[in-house]
Amino acid sequence: MKSFIQSKVIPVMLAFLFLLLIVFGYLKNSLLILSIAGSLAILLGVSASVLYSRAVKAEEQSRTDKEYLESFINHTTDAIGVFDLEGNLIRLNKASEVIFGYTVEEQLNRKVQTLPSEEYLEEVLAMHRHVRSGGDIKSFETVRKRKDGRLIDVSISYAPIRDRNGNVVAYANILRDINELKRTEELLRNTEKLLLIGELAAGVAHEIRNPLASLRGFVQLMSEDKSSKHSLYYGIMLEELDRINFIVTELLMLGKPQADHYKMKRPETLVEDVTSLFGSEALLHNVQIFTEFEEDLPLVRCEETQIKQVFLNVLKNAVEAMSEGGNVVIKVFVQEQTKLVFRFIDQGHGISKEMLGKLGEPFYTTKDKGTGLGLLVSFKIIKYHHGSVKIDSVVNVGTTFDVILPISF
Repeated sequence: MKSFIQSKVIPVMLAFLFLLLIVFGYLKNSLLILSIAGSLAILLGVSASVLYSRAVKAEEQSRTDKEYLESFINHTTDAIGVFDLEGNLIRLNKASEVIFGYTVEEQLNRKVQTLPSEEYLEEVLAMHRHVRSGGDIKSFETVRKRKDGRLIDVSISYAPIRDRNGNVVAYANILRDINELKRTEELLRNTEKLLLIGELAAGVAHEIRNPLASLRGFVQLMSEDKSSKHSLYYGIMLEELDRINFIVTELLMLGKPQADHYKMKRPETLVEDVTSLFGSEALLHNVQIFTEFEEDLPLVRCEETQIKQVFLNVLKNAVEAMSEGGNVVIKVFVQEQTKLVFRFIDQGHGISKEMLGKLGEPFYTTKDKGTGLGLLVSFKIIKYHHGSVKIDSVVNVGTTFDVILPISF
């Protein structure tokens, strides 16, 4: 508005003044007045040129800022929509097409059509009423339905749009697809369940194995007496005891992974999914997570869920090792053109050489309340992926944990 006044109103006033001076000078036949009018004409031309140039630049800047904003809105992965006060969707970006499967045209100026059932309608209406009254909503998690009928978990934020007088004239929402995040959270819960079950199984197996060894020893000793009338049964008893021992061994290996759904995956996605899940947990321990990816990383053949389970275990151990906080750096790079290295570097208390050699052994742990099953399961997952692990650690400095996977096998 200010540039408009400067570029339009002021030159008009100067031109009007210029005309008055010419008429007055002509009527009075005054060369002085006509001279002043000429000078004013020159000033008018210069000022009009300057003001016009400024106005053009301001308009170009405004247009550039608008283009930047439009570009950001249309290229973000979150769906951004604008509603009028009647709840009609009047503006929408392209990300909504990817999330819901509806085209922008299908969604505009229609009531909400992505609700899983009528039960969710009151939820939406309540949020709209709250925003129309001037409130806002941040990261409300709920469920929506795609055009193909598939349900997805989403996080929604609402904010009112106000005019210059502070009146709410519309409102906007940002909707984020958190389906993958929910899957990763479920993976973490399953990992914790696996550790709990493994701990229970290990305890039971340990209690059974000790007396089992004694029983087998005595039966084997008695079986050496060939004159006993029960010697025929000793062999059967030994076979059954060995079968029980085999079952106990299977119980100890309850968490044994079986990777049979290998797919080609982007290494960056595997790491980013895990860090997005564990980032908030790390912040609670005053730990920040940083990632560094080598350019043009190849796809890696893996079972996605199990590899994420490995990364979660390693990252969890790294964070818990830094009682005073610090940084965890995750680097991903190609090694020897055939291997992909996922390197986790922490600033924790470190592990001594004696303890380092025992990591991955059943029931061995450096934690007060640990079971050692987390690393055991992780090592087996990596083994089934034909990969390997390398661990370097310096006490009171930190630990470097390398998960090395073949690019293809």
